[in-house]
Order: sequence, then C-alpha cells, then structure tokens
Amino acid sequence: MAILAAVLCFGGVRAPAQETAELPPLEHRMYVLHTGDTVRIDYARPAEPERPPLIVILEDRYGVQSYTRQLLRVFAAHNYYAVTFPLKSHLEPEAYFNEPSLDSSDIERIVEITVDLQNEIGSNGKVGLFGAGIGGSIGLLAAERLPVFSGAFISYPHDKDLLLNTLDEIDIPVEVNIGKEDKRFDESEMFTFKMRYGSKTNKMVFRLFDDVSQFYLNPAHDQFDNEAFERTLIKAMAFFLIALQPN
Repeated sequence: MAILAAVLCFGGVRAPAQETAELPPLEHRMYVLHTGDTVRIDYARPAEPERPPLIVILEDRYGVQSYTRQLLRVFAAHNYYAVTFPLKSHLEPEAYFNEPSLDSSDIERIVEITVDLQNEIGSNGKVGLFGAGIGGSIGLLAAERLPVFSGAFISYPHDKDLLLNTLDEIDIPVEVNIGKEDKRFDESEMFTFKMRYGSKTNKMVFRLFDDVSQFYLNPAHDQFDNEAFERTLIKAMAFFLIALQPN
C-alpha cells in the first residue's frame, strides 16, 4: 500500500495533483442517535474492499473542519472506510479561547455510531481511532470501557493524567505523539512518558516531535506545522496497516 504523506489542498500542506484527483469523494448523512439527537456524519468509502477496516477520526477542541474531511478521503484512498462526527466536548466557535470540558455522553456516542457503522458496512471487524486533543482522549476512554477499537493513534492528548490512567488499563496498540514545545507537559512529565511508554512494543509507541506545540495537525491554527503534519500522517498509515489487519 502506497503511503500518502499528505493530500490536502490548503493550509500550506503540499498536495500531489495526480493523487488528489484520485481521492474518493466525500459524503455525508444525518444519523439519529438512540437519544433522538441527530448528528451529521461525514465519511469516505474505499473503492475496492468488500470488508474494509473502519477508521474513526475524532478531532481536537475545534471540532470537524475542512481538513478533517479531506483526511477522510486520504484514508479512504488507502482502503479504509473513514468517518468523523462532532462531539459535545468540542467548542462552539464563540468559545474557541476557552478550555474544553469532557462530556461523558460522547463516549456513548462514539460507541453507538462505531458499532452501527461496523454492522452497516460489513467491515473486517477492525476499527482504528485517529484522535487529536480532546477527541483522542475521549476515544481512549471509549476503548477502555468497551472493546470498540483495535488500535489508537493519538496526537497532543487533552489531559495527561487521563491519558496515563487510560493507557495503564487499555489493551490495544496505541501510539501517542506530543510536541516538545507543548507547555502543558513539563520536562519531568515528558521523561515519565518516555520511560513508561517510550520503547516500541506491541502495545505502545511514544513519540516526541521537535519544535512543535499543540494543534500542529490543524491547518486553521497558528501552531500548525506542515512537516509534523506530514510525518504524523505517514506514521499513522504505517500504524493502521499493522493494527487493523484482519485476524
């Protein structure tokens, strides 16, 4: 499987023209939760596999944005059924400078939508989480409580204590990426992560990116970093290639 470093057409991310032209189309529909609430689901389907693995993208505090939807197409081009949807823990536009708070009902939302989609598309039984910020933290909580995900790729986690507690309990492959300039983590905490999860094992990979802070994956944010974005996507593709293999 060829790895796309990044196939986006905005925010400074380079986009090979021959590859962007071949990306699967973006689709969306409204999904009714068991609570009666309606949520928009954006997704992209692979062209070939009959039983594709599923990848759920859960975004940082700023929610689903244009680049998130482009990521769906990138994953679909690599034969994944990719989906994203808003969380209650995401901030409203007028609250962008506030700290998000975790809404526990998002865990139920993630599980419900993921399980229904697995059954609907006839997946191979494997689901990957590509999460950033608070989306990644909530996704890990969902994976801890129910065996929803087969692997989780997390960038700049929202809550370091929650992350450590969850990683001690979770039993799936996880890769965590943090910027060395992320001021939420001091040097001693970085050292703790590195010593506790730094070696590459079947369960855990911990990676530090030089010279970047939070939100380096978000082209709409002033802390976006093109090189870190591309490296992250390459690593994610390699991670899911192994974690989402059928049994």
